[in-house]
Amino acid sequence: MRSFIVISKFESNSLGSDYVLGDLHGQYERFMILLSKLQFDYQKDRLFALGDLIDRGPDSKKCLELLNEPWFYSIKGNHEDMLSKTFLDETKRPIWIANGGGWDSKLLHGKLAQYHEVASELPLVITIGSGSDRVNLLHAEFFGTDQDLDAANYSPKVTQQLLWGRQLITEPSKYRSLSQLSKTYCGHSVVEKPLKIGSQIYIDTGAGFIDKGGKLTIVKIAENRFFSI
Repeated sequence: MRSFIVISKFESNSLGSDYVLGDLHGQYERFMILLSKLQFDYQKDRLFALGDLIDRGPDSKKCLELLNEPWFYSIKGNHEDMLSKTFLDETKRPIWIANGGGWDSKLLHGKLAQYHEVASELPLVITIGSGSDRVNLLHAEFFGTDQDLDAANYSPKVTQQLLWGRQLITEPSKYRSLSQLSKTYCGHSVVEKPLKIGSQIYIDTGAGFIDKGGKLTIVKIAENRFFSI
């Protein structure tokens, strides 16, 4: 297994466009349809996912396999975290299944080991560009500065916030003026439409709950333009 990279940094895309994908949750076919509508250029464009590639939807395996594509990148979400915790401790499986992880219930432990290896290599944070063009990507929430993110010295508490935190979304009035970060896209907490609180923009519009009216959302970074299906 390769060493775990806490943060991955990318230069701005000089050849094409960069897009950010909200929580995918197994919605592979819906994702492909949306890319087609965007006329996504697989040779020049890049797609950055906010984690939670798996669970709840019909095609978690296909969504994990996207990580083999040269144009697709992702951070770790709390659902990938649950997958790894299940591999490391089988007593955690009921919690994972209760949160949509049932797609793995019949797989052998050896296969789960492969998924765990993939999930454990995903960074907690991705940054794109620099200066005024910088964009941060993280799964749940972060309280700090760009410099704090770059230091990548995350305590267990901060790591938990990055993967599972909902303090910002549940107390928005307390943090609405919080703008210590560059523009930061995050998922994890389902919103009806993209929602900005301080510097953080939530774009998980409920792909894990399509049967209840949820949608999958992608944002084109350069234009801060949102597309949903």
